[in-house]
Amino acid sequence: MSPLLLLCCLGQGDPALSTIDRPNIVLIVADDLGFGDLSCYGHPSIKTPHIDGMAAQGMKFTQFTVAGDDDAASRASLLTGLYPIDTGLVPPLKNDVRGVLPSGAVTIAEILKERDYVSGCFGRWYLGTAPKELATGQGFEEYVGYPPDFRPSKSSSDEQPLVFVEGTKTVERSFPQDDVNQQLTESALRFIVESKAKPFFVYLAFTDPKHPFEVPSHYRGTSLRGHYGDCVTSIDNDVGLLLGRLREIGIAEQTLVIFMSDNGPDLDQKFNGGSAGLLRGGKHSINEGGFRVPCIAWWPGTIKPSTIWERPVSALDLLPTFAGLAGAALPKGTDYPGSSLAPVLSGQIESGTLNDPSSTSPAFFYYQRNKAYAVRQGPWKLCLLPDEEPQLYQVDFDPGEKHSVADEYPAIVKHLRTLIEERRARDDHTLQTK
Repeated sequence: MSPLLLLCCLGQGDPALSTIDRPNIVLIVADDLGFGDLSCYGHPSIKTPHIDGMAAQGMKFTQFTVAGDDDAASRASLLTGLYPIDTGLVPPLKNDVRGVLPSGAVTIAEILKERDYVSGCFGRWYLGTAPKELATGQGFEEYVGYPPDFRPSKSSSDEQPLVFVEGTKTVERSFPQDDVNQQLTESALRFIVESKAKPFFVYLAFTDPKHPFEVPSHYRGTSLRGHYGDCVTSIDNDVGLLLGRLREIGIAEQTLVIFMSDNGPDLDQKFNGGSAGLLRGGKHSINEGGFRVPCIAWWPGTIKPSTIWERPVSALDLLPTFAGLAGAALPKGTDYPGSSLAPVLSGQIESGTLNDPSSTSPAFFYYQRNKAYAVRQGPWKLCLLPDEEPQLYQVDFDPGEKHSVADEYPAIVKHLRTLIEERRARDDHTLQTK
């Protein structure tokens, strides 16, 4: 978390929310959803009333970044609270081979287990295919998903057998393949109802709106943005079902729900891909459009409605946040780069823009595969791409990264370049010792 003040608020059992004993936690992740793809983030034609309602009843983050430039890297980082290179995932990512999260990696589910949480993972796992590499080998009591190479068939509206993974076993289910997200949502809801007597952690990772996709028949043509927009509308409905069920069974005020995307939109898909809004770049880019994603936090009775948080935060902050809320200790010997957002969620720290360019603010690094090519500190972001001049942006005022001010602020360029070079040297050592 960028504001230095939050570093002072991190601790086991965050006092900011001490009246809530081990809240339930639901983490919803969309696949390749862009920063500009929701109506509450400015999309002119895709209607997302349920997610908009989350924002109206909770907190919308305008500078939330993920820590990986693609699906596997981002999810490994999200679940471990570490940069992708520190999760051990990097070597398998070479040559576009699907990554495997090492068995020694400590996930959110494993940390929460210390406080008697039960955890369920539903949807895309992306972090291994062998039985011991699946979610149940990484702290989750239940896993319902599908093989990593799953793609809806051309006749996906037909009720034909679909291979699912339940726990570590493959099973066949017969239902329209275009309803796969709804099936995952229903599995998550069943888990929530069955687990409501204990604190629970649900990781719901949708397949959509990643291309290729199949739109549920009852959502086709519901947006003005083609199949992609229809998929986003379908996701919105699933989010609405989940929030509604939490209210129905009377645990909404005991449950923190986070909705986010795993990375920026796949701009190569053109009309079948998403939008980064006014941001530059998309998936696989070190620009803001590749890393900055929509993120909304919902917690009735705790988060003040219609709060907009404009300071930089990242997916690296979620693991410390969840651990702190649960009163769980972070593993010793691990240097977590993120900080707890509990003071933000509870309103102890008021929102606003980060105007202090202090060099004491923690830095955030932008990676492509195993190399850091950009760093953000306060309002400043330096991009160092091979064979290109350094590009310096004041992303608070220039989120589209249109105007480099490197020539105007050479001292800041020098400082941030040093941070990147030090980080690269550290990473080289990490790779050599793996």
